[in-house]
Amino acid sequence: MPAPIITEGEKPQMTEKAVFFTSDSPLTVGEVAALFRVCPDTVARWDKAGRLPSDFHTPGGQRRWRPGTISAALKQGVPGRRQS
Repeated sequence: MPAPIITEGEKPQMTEKAVFFTSDSPLTVGEVAALFRVCPDTVARWDKAGRLPSDFHTPGGQRRWRPGTISAALKQGVPGRRQS
């Protein structure tokens, strides 16, 4: 499957072939998981392992990613998966 086309913006909007960000609002674990089509626990493990480090944590300790970080990661593919 080709890498999605990403533009900067708000929350991610999934279409069949592209993901668009319509603002610079940080993304939650659940939103990142939906973009990679994995479980939120997987995204949390990626963060802990340094495969997809979060950009910051909220005062309550929740992970957050900037859209640009996720755009770059989506272009590279699933963190930790070997490219064939």
